[in-house]
Amino acid sequence: MLRAGCCSSSNLKVTRCQRIPGHKAQSRARAVKVQSSLVDWKKKPLMRDMSNAVKSISSNLLQLLVDSAYRFSEQPVMNEGNFQPVSEIGEAVSLKDIEGNVPEDFPEADGQRLLHKVDLKFEEGKFIHDIGVTTKYTIIMDYPLRFGISRTFLQKPIFENDMNGKSRIGVMPRFGNVESIRWFDVENHCSFHLFNCFEDKNEVVVRGCRTLGSVIPGPPHNVDKSNWYGRVFFPPDKNSEDFDPSLDGILFSRPYEWRLNLESGIASEGYITSDDVAMDFPVINENFTGTRNKYGYTQVVDSVETSITVCIFDAGLFKYKMIAKLHFDIPDKENKFISVEYHALQEKQFCSGVQFVAKRNGRDEDDGWVITYLPDSMPIN
Repeated sequence: MLRAGCCSSSNLKVTRCQRIPGHKAQSRARAVKVQSSLVDWKKKPLMRDMSNAVKSISSNLLQLLVDSAYRFSEQPVMNEGNFQPVSEIGEAVSLKDIEGNVPEDFPEADGQRLLHKVDLKFEEGKFIHDIGVTTKYTIIMDYPLRFGISRTFLQKPIFENDMNGKSRIGVMPRFGNVESIRWFDVENHCSFHLFNCFEDKNEVVVRGCRTLGSVIPGPPHNVDKSNWYGRVFFPPDKNSEDFDPSLDGILFSRPYEWRLNLESGIASEGYITSDDVAMDFPVINENFTGTRNKYGYTQVVDSVETSITVCIFDAGLFKYKMIAKLHFDIPDKENKFISVEYHALQEKQFCSGVQFVAKRNGRDEDDGWVITYLPDSMPIN
């Protein structure tokens, strides 16, 4: 069991970011260059208005995304009487604040200690959420979820997923460059989360949870949201008379495997679990990252509850009703997919944040604990 400590919102402190010396002067210099290229635009009222609108986008974009995806409020302290201590962990620890010094070995995005970086030379911005690594390669997931403030100049949305676009997976040698990347064309998809990647003889194997569409930016403004959400989270019935491939089941996520043959340049791919349930947020024993592994763990989506909740709040409030353990090397009874075990939660109980914690000096890959958060979703009296 997991014992949770509560943190009062009154103990949280926010530190303002300080301006970097010289930043203002550099910004003015860049602004002069940009201004010179927009002189002709500003002669036209429409372009002048567009220019003014774009100026405000960059400063407001982050705030808009946060406001649309999250709702912040002070929560009452829950009763911890139903949590039992775990003897292996010892005494319970309460989190009181988030002040303190950052450890010296803590990864920081300061741009000064990067060992290697590569410009992928994309024609436009792509919203790539996850990458993979093997012992020799870096795996790049390239799918047509386009992103960029510059798209507003073309009267296009900042986020746009092209359901008819092209997807590919790149295999780049460690410390390689853009010319060294081997690109493999695959069936179009929009998959955010990966289990693991590893090398198998002359192939690179990529495993993840695959969807056809993207939850970002959500349904179009001119559609019935209840109908849209009521169809995207369920397995598609391709034999139905009103089946719409651009809508039905596009957010029904299932474990998937891509095999990229480095000799032939051909990719083979397919689902590795049935369409009985949707799964997402895959994790493994991280000691096996980049190497062949036998087990994976996911959160199982409650498609009904998710479609209702997301429609009400118009945000990505997914509900997960079970935890799944995937046996990659063991087939199921029908020998069509891999074997899967499920741990079902109680009624109206949902989990999030599943992680695998390996046991110290464990004997096998799955020797450890699966931990998750179980928020109290029942009304509080």
